[in-house]
Amino acid sequence: MRFSDIVSTGWGGTRHIYNGIPTGTTYDIHLDDRQKRRPMTIRTRRKAVYSTIVDTIWQMAGIAILTRLLEGLRAGERYVVGGSMVSDEGIHISRKKLFKDPEVVFFPWRQVSVVRQQGNCIIHGERGFSECLPYNENNNTHIIDYAIEMALQNGLTRLSDMLQPAAQ
Repeated sequence: MRFSDIVSTGWGGTRHIYNGIPTGTTYDIHLDDRQKRRPMTIRTRRKAVYSTIVDTIWQMAGIAILTRLLEGLRAGERYVVGGSMVSDEGIHISRKKLFKDPEVVFFPWRQVSVVRQQGNCIIHGERGFSECLPYNENNNTHIIDYAIEMALQNGLTRLSDMLQPAAQ
């Protein structure tokens, strides 16, 4: 698979425990290509190999995926991630209710916070709304997490504002 053909990726590790005894960690890297052939999964138990592959994928494909995502958002596209929908201005987070339709609320980026724990990216809105995105199971969670983090750090109201040249 060529780096230029990669349209989505995800990676993460899983710790294995047998009868309370740690038996090692398995690292997975998932890649999907533009032609929609079979997705590729790279699995290793060696952290150095995993780190090298992830760094290479981020440099060679991750930035291009991020740029395409931001250009799509600027053009008005929305992306479904987990049970939520990401737009340029914010995120629609749904909360399931017992015996009722789910409640969906829109949160602008300035009203969310992001927590990373136990292999998940958790996006918190107000009033107890949150979306848990497993890095290893959802395509491009790392990419979206990076975009949200950069927007929050720089006080941006739209994710696509990252495409603007820096002020001099």
